[in-house]
Amino acid sequence: MLVVYDPPTEASSALTSSLPALIALLGHFDCRVQVLATGAYQGGEIEDHDATIYLGLRAGTKLPRALLRDLSRTRKPICWMGANLDQMEARALARARGFRPGAAEPQMGYTRVLYRGQLLSRPELPLSLLEIVRPEKCQVLARAEGGGPPVPYAVHCGNLWYFSDPPIQTFASDGCYLVLCDQLHAFLGVSHPKERKVLIRISGVTPFTNPDALRTLSNLLRAEQVPFAISITPVYRDPARGIEEPLSKKRRLVGILREAQTAGAAVIADGYTHQSFGRTGEDAEWWDTKRDLPLASRSEAETRRRVEKSVAELLRCGLPPVAWATPEGRASAGDYAVFAEHFSTACERRQPAETAREPQVFPFLILSDNYGQRILPDNLPSLGKEGKVERVLEQIHPQSLVPDPWVTVDILPDAPPDAVRMLLAELRGMEYRPVDIRRMTNWVKMENLGIYTQVAPRPLTDFLPKGWNGFMLVPGKRGSESFDRPGKDGREAVELKPGAVLVAYPAGMRPKQVFAFEGGPEAASHRLVLWVARVALVIGLILVGAFGLAYVAQLLARRA
Repeated sequence: MLVVYDPPTEASSALTSSLPALIALLGHFDCRVQVLATGAYQGGEIEDHDATIYLGLRAGTKLPRALLRDLSRTRKPICWMGANLDQMEARALARARGFRPGAAEPQMGYTRVLYRGQLLSRPELPLSLLEIVRPEKCQVLARAEGGGPPVPYAVHCGNLWYFSDPPIQTFASDGCYLVLCDQLHAFLGVSHPKERKVLIRISGVTPFTNPDALRTLSNLLRAEQVPFAISITPVYRDPARGIEEPLSKKRRLVGILREAQTAGAAVIADGYTHQSFGRTGEDAEWWDTKRDLPLASRSEAETRRRVEKSVAELLRCGLPPVAWATPEGRASAGDYAVFAEHFSTACERRQPAETAREPQVFPFLILSDNYGQRILPDNLPSLGKEGKVERVLEQIHPQSLVPDPWVTVDILPDAPPDAVRMLLAELRGMEYRPVDIRRMTNWVKMENLGIYTQVAPRPLTDFLPKGWNGFMLVPGKRGSESFDRPGKDGREAVELKPGAVLVAYPAGMRPKQVFAFEGGPEAASHRLVLWVARVALVIGLILVGAFGLAYVAQLLARRA
């Protein structure tokens, strides 16, 4: 894939986020991307690639004659987004493609796009007008509305796809950006299987989460037989009140989370404190929400330290994470590089550049983003205590325009149970299949730690190098299987299977865990009763055996 773009004149321009956002979007497809500024293009380079995208970010940019010639002559797929179509010879364009640039200047007021029967939002930005002169040659894919009579927004003619503006400028989950997301499949000739996936995620869990509400929601999801994940911020902080509370001090809550994990829930590390100035959950951890810039105080070393402390606190609770979530989906490029160094997988929306108006929302799975990380999209509003199911469903429908949508449904612990059941029923009716991220290949790597899950069975020894031990959490099994005696623990015959979580560490460095009963007081009482009954049974058997031996000894003594 070749991407040719107009460099914006101002480094602070919002358009500077369009290029990294496009490259991240292409991470959904199995392609290698080469990026060139228009001035660096050399004749014939289009023919050296399978497909080319021209990103017209700045009207009036003088395009090289070689680029214009190659764009008009090639038979390979071309996607032209935005400005400077007027530099193509209009008569030849109309004859070959069936359309040409409109005579009027770019127009304002077109705030909606109609695509495949779905009305999508469009930002209040100028729109270049097109004139269709040979409809038999040109297919109008989408039309813009609102600023006058409907006008063509996206067209397809032979090997050319043309968009009247760069859709990659904004990333609304119900926006015209989705037209590009869908059409990229046809443009690249990639036929992904038509399947709809949903990740059910309990989000907003902190040390001060109501344990009873969390247990109710967890039990409901288990009763509905849907796999789910839990995003956890392991430390609650309130600077104004001088409060800093780690999850490991909330033993009852830890027990309920462990119970959910034993049932198969995947743990996602949602930052360390999920705050920078205010209380946990009120603002971002790596972004200054007041200045709308990365935090100046967050060095790469500090970011790495916070990531390591987040993982360490979760392990202290016996809750190894298998994925990461950047609080509010906002961080700097340096921060994202650190996250990708430690986590293979993140579940979030992404800030493509510091100048972006908002984090980028993906309608499908990103296999490898700009940092080499797999992104599970976070693209819907949360379902909270208000129980507004309709608001979530309204955002699901636009995502379904792509052939292989992936949506993440965030459910807060205080969401009404009836609303949760209704949402799950609607998802089933829309043929969305719940996914279990513990059955995907994920890794978490620290200096003296590795956490792994697999999509297919692999020998345990592949993850335990010489001098390393480990323990494995298996769905449905309380406690863990330990592999702390090389040569004697049978690790050579064991496989890491889908759904299981392996924690690996150097010998003698097993992470210590706090004591907590899985399931809270009721489960603890039940297990205590069982334990007392078992002890009583053993004592009873011993006493019966002792009396029996004494009786036999007495009989023998009488006979003697």
